[in-house]
Amino acid sequence: MKIKVTLSQLDQAKNLREAACVIIYLSLYENFYASNLLERWKNKVHPTIRDYRLCQQICLGTIQRKLTFDFLAKKQSSKNRLKLKRAEKVILYLSLFQKLFLEKVPLYAIASEGKRLISLFASS
Repeated sequence: MKIKVTLSQLDQAKNLREAACVIIYLSLYENFYASNLLERWKNKVHPTIRDYRLCQQICLGTIQRKLTFDFLAKKQSSKNRLKLKRAEKVILYLSLFQKLFLEKVPLYAIASEGKRLISLFASS
């Protein structure tokens, strides 16, 4: 089953991690600019400034470190290959970024949001 991530999902994203997941996916795989997508989400959903800045930090940091995450994931794989769908990779990388680079985000929040995002995008 092919997972399709669209701009309409961004317009409806109330949760910052859901918005970050859509923004990262569209930036990496559909050639959108992350900054434009962040502005679109900000204007449509009107998140708090704190949520907007955290979403911005997660998006830009995850995109910036994509090659590092590719390397780490492949290194941990037994076949030196990561067999995940694109949306699943985005969720994995988003979670890795939060765990490795955002000290104040609790591990239980990363895990529960990752699980929720997988169920949300797997059913798309």
